[in-house]
Amino acid sequence: MDNTFNLLKAWIEMQGYEIERIDYTGHEVFYDYKLKKKPKATREKKTEYTPMFEAIWVLMPKRDGSSKKEAAKELERALKEGVEYTAIHSGVMRYSKYVEATKTEFVYKLSNFIKNEYYYSHWAIPKEVTRLKLPRDEDLVSFAQKHGLPQPPSGMGFHEYRKLLEREIEKR
Repeated sequence: MDNTFNLLKAWIEMQGYEIERIDYTGHEVFYDYKLKKKPKATREKKTEYTPMFEAIWVLMPKRDGSSKKEAAKELERALKEGVEYTAIHSGVMRYSKYVEATKTEFVYKLSNFIKNEYYYSHWAIPKEVTRLKLPRDEDLVSFAQKHGLPQPPSGMGFHEYRKLLEREIEKR
């Protein structure tokens, strides 16, 4: 009887239950058993990410709904397929600078960025964004010094000097 009970107890525990023994005392002592669902183990899942992934995650502009776990899986998949880590890293750097310069509202999730191979895109900052904006006339000389532009020739007025600087900036 004892062996049968132990087998039954083992099977019940495998099903995710535990046996709780209830003692009844009275004229005679007898026992009853009640099944109780075992509480699920609450373990804290903390995923460790590689330093290479963390470097990319920090660079990428953030967007609502981005999943670090999904992005890590996509990076791992891409690297297994033979994509160079430096290609992804430099692509994320270019994209980050592009988003910062253009102030675009739409930002890719890192997982989609890697999955769709957007790291191969050029992400050039448009010329109108990179173009220097000239200050007021009285600040033109100090502005030119700061940015390595030519100083005004003697006798040149502010209007002509502004046009000269605009042509120099356009050449860059």
